[in-house]
Amino acid sequence: MHRIYLIQQTHYQKDLYKIIVSEKVEHDLLKSYGKGTEVLGMIVINDNYREVEKQIKNSFNNKFRLFQGNEHYQGNRDEIKLEFLKIIYNYELRSLTEEPFKISEDNTDVVVESKVNDTSPILIRRNKFNNYEEIDTGLVFHKVTKKVIGKQISDGTISTDLSEEDIKNVNKYKFQIDCKDNSETEYSFVILLPL
Repeated sequence: MHRIYLIQQTHYQKDLYKIIVSEKVEHDLLKSYGKGTEVLGMIVINDNYREVEKQIKNSFNNKFRLFQGNEHYQGNRDEIKLEFLKIIYNYELRSLTEEPFKISEDNTDVVVESKVNDTSPILIRRNKFNNYEEIDTGLVFHKVTKKVIGKQISDGTISTDLSEEDIKNVNKYKFQIDCKDNSETEYSFVILLPL
């Protein structure tokens, strides 16, 4: 199983980003690159990882300044991260139409939600309690239905009593929700991506 990472090594140069293909999980990769390294994005691919790597690098070559070799790029952090996420999002959408989706068993699963009026993907990672959580809001998603099932509590439990602020976030991002008493919520779609 191969992973394609987008990393930033802030101890090296702040606006420098690198594309890496590795079989290492994120924790081991970060140890090998040292302090000041941050993973901005990652995708797990069993087959044709070279094709996806090539697609990322071709896109980056057209949009960002190639700094060193063929893996280091200079540019705006948000623009680089967004471009990486768009490419892997599109790859996963194509994959979904070709074969049924399967969730990987490691802690690298990510949910990408496409907002109606914004092209920015929202990332939802499996947290330390093994729940699928959108970090900024604390909302937790069901693994199969891909709908909001509650809010993450610091003791590891999930509260099903959503506050007014939680409901606003659900509506703001057009998430689907499992709570029966919140039927006014507008829905769109959430896709689980093995990232």
